[in-house]
Amino acid sequence: MPLQIREFTERALEKLLDAMAAEGREPDGWEAQSLLAAIGALVCGRYVLATTFMDQVVGVRDLRETGWPRLETTPSVLHLRGALGHVRLVNFSDPG
Repeated sequence: MPLQIREFTERALEKLLDAMAAEGREPDGWEAQSLLAAIGALVCGRYVLATTFMDQVVGVRDLRETGWPRLETTPSVLHLRGALGHVRLVNFSDPG
């Protein structure tokens, strides 16, 4: 069951990145930080936390703090896909 939840969460994150790419845009600072946190939560086996971070990207766009521009160092969709790909390759143990 934990493996199925992990795979579901990974696919949800991938779909979020697909949506950004389909819009022809890169994440702003807020979105990139939240997506990186979601990937980190995946690494730790904290799938509910990962979805919470993903919700911050899609669910609170009108409520979030402004002033999170995209910087030169802000990861792109391509970078985030790469990070997710690395997470998928590693067989993490269940945190139990």
